Amino acid sequence: MFRGDFMKYAAAYAPYLALLLLIRFAAEVTMHSCMQLLLVFLPCLLLYLGCSIAVPFYAYRLVKKSYMQNQQLPVVSFTIFMFVFASLIISLVQYVFYAYLSPDYIDNLYQNLLANIQITAKVYPNLAANFQQIADTMVLPTPLQFATASIATNRLVGAILGLMYMLIIRFKQKKNNPQS
Repeated sequence: MFRGDFMKYAAAYAPYLALLLLIRFAAEVTMHSCMQLLLVFLPCLLLYLGCSIAVPFYAYRLVKKSYMQNQQLPVVSFTIFMFVFASLIISLVQYVFYAYLSPDYIDNLYQNLLANIQITAKVYPNLAANFQQIADTMVLPTPLQFATASIATNRLVGAILGLMYMLIIRFKQKKNNPQS
């Protein structure tokens, strides 16, 4: 693998990461939809937390596997592009879900947010005016805006994790080769 081919390999590893992100998204959606059903909510919460914790470790495994094949791999760029390609796959699934499968999901999510703001305003009456101003200015995003927000979020997560992976790999490399 040449240094310039890292995007091709990032795109090849992205579906594996996207599968884990898809499981996390399905758990999140089910968790939000079944808040009242404790027998459904708890397993979905545990699955969501498990997938959220597993994403950085699984991504590190993929980066390390690629780095072992090519020591010239730009770790940070590879990780960012792997997350970008995975988030493109996930955002497509999210858009189909928000726009066609459950068009009222975003509206229900924001209605629950407004209800929580009103409950919090009752608990903290001195902040009630601020909460009401937030509730009045809140605009419901479109399914496309909601889905593309995950691309930016995953790109940021990929950049942060890429920097951490680079430091870990360089530290292990120096530890194994003290003269370099």
